[in-house]
Amino acid sequence: MVLHKDPCVELNDGHKMPVLGFGTYAPEK
Repeated sequence: MVLHKDPCVELNDGHKMPVLGFGTYAPEK
């Protein structure tokens, strides 16, 4: 996954998430 300078990153499924929450991110079902 390539991280950009944007405040969010796009996941493989097309969803976006904040970069700051990457370490503790859990997909919402």
